[in-house]
Amino acid sequence: MPEAWDLERAVGLVLARGGSRGIPRKNLSVVAGLPLVARAVRTLRAVPEIRRVIVSTDDPEIAAVARDYGAETPFLRPAALAAEDTPSLRAIEHAAAQLTAAGERAALMVHVQATSPCCRPQHVAEALAAFRAAPGADYLRSVTPVTEHPHWMGRVRGGRFEFLYSAAERASRRQDLPAFYRLNGAIGILRVERILAGRGETGEMTPYIMSEDDSADIDNAADLRLAEELLTSQS
Repeated sequence: MPEAWDLERAVGLVLARGGSRGIPRKNLSVVAGLPLVARAVRTLRAVPEIRRVIVSTDDPEIAAVARDYGAETPFLRPAALAAEDTPSLRAIEHAAAQLTAAGERAALMVHVQATSPCCRPQHVAEALAAFRAAPGADYLRSVTPVTEHPHWMGRVRGGRFEFLYSAAERASRRQDLPAFYRLNGAIGILRVERILAGRGETGEMTPYIMSEDDSADIDNAADLRLAEELLTSQS
């Protein structure tokens, strides 16, 4: 463990395993001229507050591409932490442990999801500023407004539909309903000390709000086409 954490220092992290279910070798898919993993690396490298960018992968080819775009790959992730059902937080904990053991003293870890190609450097910089300005913030996650309001949602049990909210709440006009958001996975900021203690995403979460277009996530070929259109229209 470091003798003292560097509170001004942040490390960028991209998780990019080799396997994927919907799109083979998804993290190497090219969108608007760049592989997804390369775009995430470039996004983090363009943020002045981030001193180094690490890519955690189990795949040597992905590691080589990441290095070509300026990332470091000081370790390969174990296969047990690169399975389809491995929670991202377990891979983040592994990366934090590896870096800390090697002497890294950065207090913050900034995770950008490779499959969120519309996440730009300004988003990361704004998220960092929001996190540092929030009193008592333990971690940050990016969110986006929901398009279908949960007041009219429910679940089916025993052949019956159960609303999540009461009839009185459902009677509200759409414009009078409170705003709801969902996690979009694009950005996460965590305190390394809490990650190492197994409390990386516990406590008070600060949200960073992103638009629906900027929150585009790649799961299938249609998502790739949409991201291509969105990024082309922004250039």
